Amino acid sequence: MTPLDVEREMVELNHRLDEAPHVIKEYHERVRAARQAHKKAYALAYAKAPGTAAERKYEADLATESEQAALDFAEIEYKFVIDTFDSLRTKLRALQSVASLMKASMFSPQGGI
Repeated sequence: MTPLDVEREMVELNHRLDEAPHVIKEYHERVRAARQAHKKAYALAYAKAPGTAAERKYEADLATESEQAALDFAEIEYKFVIDTFDSLRTKLRALQSVASLMKASMFSPQGGI
């Protein structure tokens, strides 16, 4: 890996990290919308269900399985996006360390320029 390769990869990582707030906001909005949809569907199902409070709860849980699955999926996607950006930050820090080591070796009395 040459210093130019390191620099190119650092630029690419910085570009991807610059997009992070927009991407994170988009996926956070998906979680919020899924949570709201589940909450609304659950409330409607609970209100319509006959029986005791426990029976109504079980009925609402069963009636909103698809909304709960959509919420779970949105939360998993959001967590994946956050983990991906954390990984990119870690990789950028590692490349910055590599770049520093390359610079130090290039300008040391033993080698380089």
